[in-house]
Amino acid sequence: MRSEHGIAGTDPQIVSLTQGLVNYVRELVQSRRKPVRNCDRYPSQVWLADAPDGVDLGSPRDDGVLLVVDYVPRRPYPALPAQLRGWVDADGLDKHDGADPELASRGPALVEVLKDDGSTRLETAIVGRHECPDVGRCYEDWIPRWRRWAKDETVAERHRRLYTNMSRMARKVMQADDVYEVVLGVGLLARDRATAKITVALALDSPARFEDGDFLDADDGYSPERAEPPRAEFSALDPHPLTDDTTRLLDQWSGIALDEGVRFSTSWVREVPDDGALGLSLAPAILLRERDANALVQYYERIAASLSGSGARSPLGLAQLIAPLERAERLAWDDARPDRLSRELEADPLFPLPTSLRDSAVIC
Repeated sequence: MRSEHGIAGTDPQIVSLTQGLVNYVRELVQSRRKPVRNCDRYPSQVWLADAPDGVDLGSPRDDGVLLVVDYVPRRPYPALPAQLRGWVDADGLDKHDGADPELASRGPALVEVLKDDGSTRLETAIVGRHECPDVGRCYEDWIPRWRRWAKDETVAERHRRLYTNMSRMARKVMQADDVYEVVLGVGLLARDRATAKITVALALDSPARFEDGDFLDADDGYSPERAEPPRAEFSALDPHPLTDDTTRLLDQWSGIALDEGVRFSTSWVREVPDDGALGLSLAPAILLRERDANALVQYYERIAASLSGSGARSPLGLAQLIAPLERAERLAWDDARPDRLSRELEADPLFPLPTSLRDSAVIC
């Protein structure tokens, strides 16, 4: 189809050639990707089932915030009274996750010693506990305070570990956001000790998505055609990963996507069937992972999909790669103006640097 200026973006031949180019690039990228089939290989993981008490994991929020973790400062253990020095081992008092510090059966005490001239003097000697009842009373007064400190610090340490882990993830992404990303994964597919995952990415500016096809293929008994209904409904609903809709669609996926039966569980705890069966549990986790070719593959798939069906139009930036276009044809192209940006493509087209509307128009 030609416009008054020559070749048009809706020309079937141009659209077909553009679609072929996009499919070729997609297959090239797909052939080079290395899917992760074991979630333990990710640089860092936070399993939400292990979140400490006090961390709010309630209903999804409109602002996309999943959890907020405050840093809990370390508190020193209760000072050991001077009277207990030598009776209680001071080296282990800062170990809140260990056993209670014990009161020794013998320890130092001041005792009266008779001198040759008949007078007495006080000297330090090692005596039995029964000879120093004040030591026992002092210990009974001090040890409940130490136990309360140890209990509070055990809880606080779980918060600090979560805070430290999340901080490391944030630093990794801030230092190299072109290499790393943080996602919320829901759905752990596991057998024995070999684990894999179906990941749903959580972000305000991008839809959640199934990633089953990123690590499963026909050799695993995976059928993209059978898995398409829950995938399509998930894409249409775009639910929060921790809602009932996600659970329902994962349950539906587990019954049809693979050739063998899958035991589905709504548990947040990592579950691995001990009888060799294949299991799928929710097991939500925050994962730090390296960006790979999967996002590019899905991006090219969306471009290819936009080039199929009636009314398909080849983007100018791609059409110029497969057909010689005169200046007048380029200027008259359907989408050559920034105000005609296609809304079918995602907001972030994976440009490595900041871009303007005119830059974005090149691929739209």
